Amino acid sequence: MVQDQALAKRDPNALTMEEIKNYVAPLATREEAYIFLRFCQAQGLNPFLNDAYLLKYDAKARAAIVIGIQALLKRAARNPQYQGYLSGVLVSNQGEVARRFGSFLYPGDQLMGGWATVRRMDWPVPLEITVALGEYNKRQAQWQEKPATMIEKVALAQGLRRAFPEEMESLFMAAGDVEIEVGEP
Repeated sequence: MVQDQALAKRDPNALTMEEIKNYVAPLATREEAYIFLRFCQAQGLNPFLNDAYLLKYDAKARAAIVIGIQALLKRAARNPQYQGYLSGVLVSNQGEVARRFGSFLYPGDQLMGGWATVRRMDWPVPLEITVALGEYNKRQAQWQEKPATMIEKVALAQGLRRAFPEEMESLFMAAGDVEIEVGEP
């Protein structure tokens, strides 16, 4: 009975270490799952809404906490100075460098990087960010399958972090032996 009452009173959105180990990152150690759990609780992140990911592709490797781009966009949107963003990819096509909106590549495009523009009402000019593909491509599954989408997200994340450091700073502090990154897995 006491157990049933405790379950009934449990926050239905509360995450447990067992759920992390079973559904989020089966290869994670108990320590990594605990750090991820506490990090998500402290930051108000929900891994089931893609706010954060605990990635571990090999039992011997360190786990990585990856902050989803949606979590950054939600935090920016809470700031009354936020006016929106534009983002896309940088490509080379027949020797010409072009900025494309979004992550669509045309035939002949060679992906070079990503860009983002973030606007704040209290800044006279928007913040412009460009990032090079070679600096961020980790050759993991998503980077192999969707490099344009991934580099666009990196550029946008960089822009949001610089435009709203107060809202984003605690998302990128070191968490013990777990590496914290931004982007999608």
